Amino acid sequence: MDIMSISDLQEHIFDAIVRKQNQEKSIQEESQRHSDSKAYSTPGNQGPEYEWIPLSETQSVVDAAKNVLENLPLSRVDRFRLQTFVKKAQRLCALLIHINRLHWIEDFCEQDFGDRMFPVKIEKKDKQTWTVSSSRPAVSSDSSSERSVEIHTATLDDRTAILAIADPHQWLFFSPVFTKDGSPYVFDYPCRLPFLKEITRRESNFSAVTERVIHKSHLGEGFKVFPEDEQIGTVVDKNGNPHVAVKEITSEKWFGPRFAEVVKNEETVLLHFQEKNKHFIKAIARYTHDNKHFFVFPWAKAGNLHEFWIKQPSLGDNCLSFSSGNWNEYIKWFFQQLIGISEAMESLHFSDKVPGGSCRHGDLKPENILCFCDEIPGPGKVPTNVILVIADAGHAKIHVQATEFRPDPTRTPRGTQRYTPPEADDPIGNHKPTSRRYDIWSLGCMYLEFLVWILYGYEGLRAFSRDVGNEFFTGSGADVQVKSQVRDWIKAVKTDPRCAPITSTAVGRLVHLIETRLLVVNIEAETTGETVAQDDNESVRPEGGLRLVVRAPTININAEPKLVRADAKEMLDEIVTIKAAAVREGPGSILWIKWDANIFVYRTEVYGGSKSTLVIGMWGKLNNNWTYIPDDGLASFIVRQNPATLHRYKVSKLCEKCQQHQLWLPDYEFSVKLLDLAGRSQECDFCRLLHRSMKERAALSQDTITFLRSESNSALTFYERNLRPIFSLCSTSERLSGNGIQMGFPTLLEPGSETHTQILAEWLRTCDEKHGHHFPTGDFAPSRLLDVGDRESKGVRLMSSFKHKAPLQYAALSHRWGSPNEMKPDAKTFYLTTSENRHLIECTQGLDDKLLPKTFQDAVRVTRKLGLRYVWIDSLCILQKTGKGDDSEHVKDWRRESQRMEKVFSFAYFTIAASCADHMFDGFLKMRRPREVVTMTTDDDDETFHICEDINDFDHDVEQGELNKRGWVLQERALSRRTVHFTKTQTYWECGSGIRCETFARTTK
Repeated sequence: MDIMSISDLQEHIFDAIVRKQNQEKSIQEESQRHSDSKAYSTPGNQGPEYEWIPLSETQSVVDAAKNVLENLPLSRVDRFRLQTFVKKAQRLCALLIHINRLHWIEDFCEQDFGDRMFPVKIEKKDKQTWTVSSSRPAVSSDSSSERSVEIHTATLDDRTAILAIADPHQWLFFSPVFTKDGSPYVFDYPCRLPFLKEITRRESNFSAVTERVIHKSHLGEGFKVFPEDEQIGTVVDKNGNPHVAVKEITSEKWFGPRFAEVVKNEETVLLHFQEKNKHFIKAIARYTHDNKHFFVFPWAKAGNLHEFWIKQPSLGDNCLSFSSGNWNEYIKWFFQQLIGISEAMESLHFSDKVPGGSCRHGDLKPENILCFCDEIPGPGKVPTNVILVIADAGHAKIHVQATEFRPDPTRTPRGTQRYTPPEADDPIGNHKPTSRRYDIWSLGCMYLEFLVWILYGYEGLRAFSRDVGNEFFTGSGADVQVKSQVRDWIKAVKTDPRCAPITSTAVGRLVHLIETRLLVVNIEAETTGETVAQDDNESVRPEGGLRLVVRAPTININAEPKLVRADAKEMLDEIVTIKAAAVREGPGSILWIKWDANIFVYRTEVYGGSKSTLVIGMWGKLNNNWTYIPDDGLASFIVRQNPATLHRYKVSKLCEKCQQHQLWLPDYEFSVKLLDLAGRSQECDFCRLLHRSMKERAALSQDTITFLRSESNSALTFYERNLRPIFSLCSTSERLSGNGIQMGFPTLLEPGSETHTQILAEWLRTCDEKHGHHFPTGDFAPSRLLDVGDRESKGVRLMSSFKHKAPLQYAALSHRWGSPNEMKPDAKTFYLTTSENRHLIECTQGLDDKLLPKTFQDAVRVTRKLGLRYVWIDSLCILQKTGKGDDSEHVKDWRRESQRMEKVFSFAYFTIAASCADHMFDGFLKMRRPREVVTMTTDDDDETFHICEDINDFDHDVEQGELNKRGWVLQERALSRRTVHFTKTQTYWECGSGIRCETFARTTK
């Protein structure tokens, strides 16, 4: 449908009136104009594409037609009544304009048949009269659904128009508007939903979640958006339309006849609890469409808690830019989120919003805890803007009786195995009702994981997961107990000097709470005398009995713990008490964590047979920090030969204070307030550089920061000289090397340029001549290699026999494939070898370089420039599947070659790691983001030097890079003698003697 702006529509109406044309003709022209009004086309990845007109657009159209409506001839209703009616029938009005029958609005007005009566159906009363009535589901309390409108059709065009009202044009204008009244919607199949775009879709056993964009005008009365709401609208498109998660319940095959109950339970839980606690997910709508059940939720920008653990910093990570004050704020935020989640569970377990006040979640896990924020914090930021929210209540169960007074077992759908409590298995056939304390065990598992991540980082959490396995308990029946591996990790945390003694720190008290009240097998307190133990801390009066109140004693951290699992109220009370003690000043206060402890727990695995035993001990504080020192020999050799050495760099714009800095002097230091830097940033390049770097490290505006020169690594850091550098100093002049300023270039080289290639060649030569590595011996050669020719060659050829004697010198490419079907730029691109096309690349003339994917072209280019004849690329050197039948030749070849992969990489002369290439068509010889540079001179203006953004971070660029997250790539890297890593920031060399950087630095660990 062609689109026409509202301004054009208004101009047409005005011109029509000015020309004093008759009213009926004006209406007809108006209708014709509206047939070109603005419609949205929504692509449906899971269904056909459909068009619809947003509510805001129909309102604009009706406003534009105001003059037409004011002059419409009326015979049965007065003008004021029509004006009042149009306000509640704007979409009907737009529909009548669209079919050139605006004068029918009087018929609808007379019967008060407005927008809320749609969708509609039509029936023929006689030859010229049609009846329009509502087809929406009947509501017993709403007699308006009985109304109908009779439309007289005098012409064939009238009859065509009346048919168009019901199908399909009404769906163009009546896309639903979601309101906050909580009522579920039932939409007919033709209904067009108000979604602008479908972005991603994830499926699980029970549901499918699609990220979509909803038009903002279809979030109706009662809805607020960010910042008034912490969840809705935290992610919007450029026009302010919110991203939402549309969840389709697909688990009918799992629940069978209980499917409707499961859907109803989730609906009830969401509607009753979403407004009570901001840590519970808000349901925008629940609807049925084409007999499928859907929920609409706000979209969480930062993903779920597990994804947060992967991406965000923790105490166990390399976050030296965080001060102890920053970490105190981080742990304070951590406790606040635990309190928020616990409050949400307390309101769920003890609610007056549902009959009996008894409800549980049933599937608490990190993947069901969403992270809402308007901006993802990222490394170096305290995530105080992130709110953790409980989602996915599909396993929730509501009861009208508390657990002890329900003799029948509860049929709770089993949650994720790792987080389910021992009683979920009911191994000895007790058939007891499922307690709400089911959720407390799940939270205990998750809180312990959260704490392990805080202290030891994501790698520590992965080690914890490997040790613990699929469940936190072992045994069955009366012999069930918490796994020894879980107890060992708890012990490790309790004895970690940062936490010990546990009475003196918040994190210590938390792990004690987890051990003694959350991860506890027993859920029933002892009963003595006339005291009756209840499942949860609440008052219950069984029929004909007395009111019984039983509460487990508040935890006494100095007493022998009474190992009965806490209820939600007790858990919340204890965490609130811990936080209060940490924020309190004076008597009774505790530390969040001990920052002066220079020791932490280490973990190793001792293998005996098929089992691994966890060994916990104490060691001096280790870290994952790399120390970078100048690679002076290489720098001097390369810089002296490069024409850039003769270039005179322009001195940066500096304020009066920065002109006085003597940064070329060894051990120079200076102090400055962040607030002062902010004030001078507009006029001074160096102040701006310092201010930005400190803001990224979460420094506060009132902080005074000391910056220090470190002669040992030609760098500028802050606070302490042994901290990681934030800037590196370099110069093309050898005269400043005596002051500890490294020779080097302030700007990055063009990847693949002559100077860049010269650096790679020197890395290889130095390693060959000086490192003394012992390489594999023998006459191994890969089955096939790509012959790249000499430096002047423009084509490649796949070879299976070689003129050169083994061992051959060849390069091997390590890369990400991506999706060829989605990313192949040209149908002629040769990206894999099959039994059907191998003749094209094996022929004598070979294949033109340009026909290869960009990543392969770059690998060929590097191989040639470094003087090698061959390169091994997996998808070209191993026969791939043709897609036709079983392809036995591919299967046979793959089986043979997969057995040789280890030797392919271990015998390679070096490995090319395409770290910055997202897929095989992306390439890795591409320009990197320029680093920030400030140029200064010495006092006598005789020598120029540069303060550069420090980009030497092998751990981030390689160890934590996307390529290194692939299991097979880790194997390729481990097997390679030496590897050149082409990353998004710079190029690194890795061999048994260490790491070397394109910036002329090398590392010690």
